[in-house]
Amino acid sequence: MSVWKARDFWEAPLGQETGTVTAISGLPESSQSIQCSRGCLNLVRQSERTIADIIIAGTWSGILRGYYPEQANYVHEHFLFEKQLDGPILQIENGNFILGSTTLGAFQLAVLHPDRITICYYAVNKSSDDTTGLAVLRTYKLKASAYSMVTGMFGGIKGRQMICVATLDGRFTIIDQETVIETPVLEDFLLPGPLCYLPDRDSFLLGSSSWTADCYSYSEMASKAGLISSKPDQQTRMRKAWTYNCGECLVDIKAGSEREKNPVLLLGERHLFWLDLNGIMRSIRRLDCSPSFLTLYPSGKDGSFSFIMGTTMQTIFVFEEMIPKWTSRLPAPVVDVRVAKVAGAEGMLVALAEDGHVSAYYLGTDPEVYETKATATTRKFNEDEIKIETNRLAEMIRQSEAAVASGVVAVEQGNEPSAVTVTVGAFSDISFAFDPRQQAASQRTPISKTQVTVESKVGILSDVQIDVQLSDPFVCVLTHSVIDELDRAVAIGLTVQNTLQAGPQQLSGVVVVRFMREGVNRIQKETFSLPFGLVAQPTALAKKAQLKLDFDISPNSIKLADFFPDLGPQADGLGLSVDFYGVGIATILVSKKQETKIRIQSDDPSLLVLVCREFQRRMAFLAPGNTLVCASNFLNEEFEAILQQKVEASKAYDTLKADLTLWTTQLFVVEKRFLARLKDRDISIVNKLEELLEATQEKVMLPKYFIKNTFLRLHPFLVH
Repeated sequence: MSVWKARDFWEAPLGQETGTVTAISGLPESSQSIQCSRGCLNLVRQSERTIADIIIAGTWSGILRGYYPEQANYVHEHFLFEKQLDGPILQIENGNFILGSTTLGAFQLAVLHPDRITICYYAVNKSSDDTTGLAVLRTYKLKASAYSMVTGMFGGIKGRQMICVATLDGRFTIIDQETVIETPVLEDFLLPGPLCYLPDRDSFLLGSSSWTADCYSYSEMASKAGLISSKPDQQTRMRKAWTYNCGECLVDIKAGSEREKNPVLLLGERHLFWLDLNGIMRSIRRLDCSPSFLTLYPSGKDGSFSFIMGTTMQTIFVFEEMIPKWTSRLPAPVVDVRVAKVAGAEGMLVALAEDGHVSAYYLGTDPEVYETKATATTRKFNEDEIKIETNRLAEMIRQSEAAVASGVVAVEQGNEPSAVTVTVGAFSDISFAFDPRQQAASQRTPISKTQVTVESKVGILSDVQIDVQLSDPFVCVLTHSVIDELDRAVAIGLTVQNTLQAGPQQLSGVVVVRFMREGVNRIQKETFSLPFGLVAQPTALAKKAQLKLDFDISPNSIKLADFFPDLGPQADGLGLSVDFYGVGIATILVSKKQETKIRIQSDDPSLLVLVCREFQRRMAFLAPGNTLVCASNFLNEEFEAILQQKVEASKAYDTLKADLTLWTTQLFVVEKRFLARLKDRDISIVNKLEELLEATQEKVMLPKYFIKNTFLRLHPFLVH
């Protein structure tokens, strides 16, 4: 027997508890953090909702929540409802308790409070006036404090279920729609224990404080309570059908529904008892741990039963009959575990932690085995249609492989000229306009306009798509992004706007043109520079800054007015400061004694790098004979941190690209095998490959989001 740790599969976030449970002075914090107990977890399985079971969880704060886990990872759509009830929740059961109140796709819940029972109703199609989707149908007030309850078709009734509540004064309260009756006080009663209903005997099994398990028939209870009036009520106490002396306090009682064995399991503090319906012991097992609960579940084998036993040490044991088959350790202490269907996977362990967390775990193998588990279908296939579709998909795969081998992206390869030329014109002067995406409508942001010219050199190209890629905080608008037929030069208007929502990362963009040529998707890219005025404007000279870089320019001196004519008269003289629209200020200073020495300074390292790049770009264009040499110690602490971040981001980016390449290769292999197997008459194999293909496609899409996030981290340090 191997001890394996249970693996997380699904977990719902815990909301803020604002109920009637308050901290009690004198108790440790671990005790005050307990928000629920055994019985606060329930599952609802509906025939029309086959993907997953509905999980119902309650807390002592009186909050009732419902979840429908359709996927492996929790999303907001899994949350069905949340309802604040009037008292602490002790136990939850589901069934048809009130006739005429349940429609298709709806269910009822019986919620046990210390002084009442609440019948709740949930409908799939929520009404407009009920935001939670959960409504309270009826409330039954109890005369004594409740301990536990069971539900079932007592007395052989059909079409509805009744409720039996064990109270602390030693009575049973039976609820049947409008009828509420109470039984006499139980014999030799001190405190109640766990309660269980035996449907095959129509009896109730109750653990008592005298360390016994007492069985009471429903007919006896009903006759003494006056529900069955065939005999007058002359006795004040009920007779027991049978009694089993356990010799220790009982923790939990569960009864199975297997027709051959009908197990009755009694969980004691040190032993596990297996009885039959007549109270005769069939087996007993000594326990070396402190148990906390029992959960029976269908074993899938005829004539046998299986159950899960939980302990107070975060460990669960899986038994087949009385033989332990598996044990596993959970990440946190739990008060109840149910076997459910989650995200299409059967056999998941839904656990309720002490603090109210609801999680789903699996044991052993990966749950993808269950997700891709195929079921045979009786669909009729048209062989002619399958043959045509197979040939079409095979041709697509051959074209894709040939394109990958020869280079799909048609940015010039070798001496082959490009099929499309892209030209970006000069940008207009900076103007200011409102940004419709910002809430502050009074704020104007800088914009600049230009034209993008796209021309075909190989004749007519159909369905040409144009896109512009810009980094934050820039956004752009194209007059049109799709050209149906490109047979000449087409000019497209481009407007670039700085949203001022973040600091600038770079002053460049990329025009991407996508088109189809010779049956292969091709891409043409053209990089362009943005005007410096989109990110900065001249301001008063600031001579103080934390980060400073000194440069030597040779052989000729420079004038800032010649390098920055777009910034107006502020560029005259030996100093220039620019304001990045509230993000920060950068300054360029020219030495008075030697005009070949300059200093670029700023408090923000990203702005300092941006100004250095812009100055170098302008010098290469206006004074190509000059060289720029850094005279400062560039590798100080600030820039070492930047370089370290760049190295880490680059490693993560390369790892994600390798994972994507691996899953893409596997996708091609699965596609080939799927096409080869389409002609087989074994439908189960085709179904398995189809589901495996879908699972592999999901794997291919997963690294996409990680690559995008890593690229955003790496993007400010890329040199274009």
